Amino acid sequence: MIFYRIESNLGHKFAFNSKKNSSLKEVEKILMKKLNVSKNCLIFYFKGKPLNFYQSLFGQGINSMDLISLVILNKSQVEHGDKLKLIVKEISGKNYTFDVSQLSKVRDFKEKFKNRIGLSIKQLKLFFQGSLLYNHNFLCYII
Repeated sequence: MIFYRIESNLGHKFAFNSKKNSSLKEVEKILMKKLNVSKNCLIFYFKGKPLNFYQSLFGQGINSMDLISLVILNKSQVEHGDKLKLIVKEISGKNYTFDVSQLSKVRDFKEKFKNRIGLSIKQLKLFFQGSLLYNHNFLCYII
């Protein structure tokens, strides 16, 4: 048996015990019922990579006490895509608008910013509500 934790972008926290050969399909059914969402609304990640629903959790490198990230999309996001409109304000006061995917990581957004503005990623620090955004975070966990 392995024990693992799941935390969602909306602040939900779950804990599960399962056999090493269990797949996410079983967990998905339970969470769909608990959260009252459809199948397309749940996306599971482990260490920044999407998980395969049909491969065993253990086979995907998940061990006891590991944390799995869960992105819960609302009905509108599933029907209309997962785009966000981000407005970035420089220290100088200049604004830039970007259309990005909620499932993008901060480093992907920084790359998009670099390509448009010309600043190197090492020079770029992004903050949201006073907190520094780290490259490995998904935008949907922040916003």
